[in-house]
Amino acid sequence: LTIRTWKNEMMPAEVLLVADHPRLDLCALKVLDFGVTPIKESTVGPQVGERIYSMGSPLGVFHPPSVPLLEGFYSGDLEDGINSLSSIPAVGGSSGSVILNNRSQVIGVLFASVRNFHHVSLISNYAETTRFIQKAKKKLLQEPLATN
Repeated sequence: LTIRTWKNEMMPAEVLLVADHPRLDLCALKVLDFGVTPIKESTVGPQVGERIYSMGSPLGVFHPPSVPLLEGFYSGDLEDGINSLSSIPAVGGSSGSVILNNRSQVIGVLFASVRNFHHVSLISNYAETTRFIQKAKKKLLQEPLATN
């Protein structure tokens, strides 16, 4: 598995953790020597109407060293208890984009858009996202990174 950095560098990565819920689309990767300061997760969940941001490269829109930053509003949790609705524009390739609050802290991960209505997107909700991040951190501490 290889990832492309915001500096257009290719780096090897390994799958650290995949969500164990069939309707939760989350995956954590571990990367050696990534060379960036990690983004922290928020300590509080978003409020309905709060402005939120998506950082990713939908449809391969990527022109190093810039990364598209899209904005929308948090619309609340869905009845399934694991996902939330937002008004962040999303198209193919948006999946996996981190969702940030106005303090640049992680509150979710984008995984789908509504067909024919690309300004509505589904994101993992705050509770499930932070639970997943904590689980990934714990696993990372138990599994030293490979050096090859």
